[in-house]
Amino acid sequence: MSNRTHQTFIDEYLIVGALIFMTSSIFLSYLFETEPMLGFLYYSKLPSISLLRVSLYY
Repeated sequence: MSNRTHQTFIDEYLIVGALIFMTSSIFLSYLFETEPMLGFLYYSKLPSISLLRVSLYY
């Protein structure tokens, strides 16, 4: 496994993750109109899990 393809994989993963996070935060703002911070706190745990998965590829 070369370093260059590994780096492009990480970049694509981060771009997809950012798109998913943006759409989910917009979706959550509609769901949790009364409690926006509750939905944000719930979804703030997901990036740490995906970051853990990315660190496993190293």
